[in-house]
Amino acid sequence: MLPTQNQPTKLSFSAGLNCKLSRIQYTFNCNNAISYLKDYNIKSDFLDNKPIALSTTIAISIFNKLREVFGFFPFWCPSINVYKKNNLLIPDKELYHFCIPAETKVLSHKQSFKPASIFYSNIKSLEELNFQAERGYDMGMKPSNHFLSDIIHEMMHAIYLNRIYEKYGKGAFPVLQDLQYKHFSKAENEVIGNILGKAATDPLNQYHEVFADTFTKSICDSIATNNCSPSENPLEKFKQYPKEFINIIKKVLAV
Repeated sequence: MLPTQNQPTKLSFSAGLNCKLSRIQYTFNCNNAISYLKDYNIKSDFLDNKPIALSTTIAISIFNKLREVFGFFPFWCPSINVYKKNNLLIPDKELYHFCIPAETKVLSHKQSFKPASIFYSNIKSLEELNFQAERGYDMGMKPSNHFLSDIIHEMMHAIYLNRIYEKYGKGAFPVLQDLQYKHFSKAENEVIGNILGKAATDPLNQYHEVFADTFTKSICDSIATNNCSPSENPLEKFKQYPKEFINIIKKVLAV
């Protein structure tokens, strides 16, 4: 059961967005979400955005259930934040959700954030999250239409960045700079596009995107239809992929 405000309601999630989850977003207690993340040494500032706080709590719960399966890259990030566009210092104002690769000042009213900090747009509802996922999937851009896919995607970016920082230490940022423009061949991109969608074939930061989209897809595809929890091992999904795609993932993991 997840914490709600003045209403200890039992929840029964479906794999996608449903009426019960839509209702609960309006009574969800953001302070409970902040305390929940604090137990994992994750700072958070949701700006009282209940849909993002709820989605984040569910996603972290999913990662906790997958802790043994994903032991080789456990979930970690220093902070999760909701931002308003008028406070954004990053030049790209079209950003929706993002994860930063290096310590930088992101918001005009805040100090610098650590690498792998996550920022989610100040959305109005879970329906908006769901719409973005459905639209991206229908356009052949995204690997999953699950309403949590964008939330999990940014968490996977944090995991990949953490792997690189743990491996290279102080030399991590030059590696990330080189990796920014490292991309796959035309033949490999045909395979990537067929499995993950067109967004993962963009040459900029492609290794990051392929990692995030691959594991977002495997997690979302493993979520049960009657609750928002994995019903099977997401890594089992890799058995259905051609060897060409597995070789691509090996390159991404070998960075």
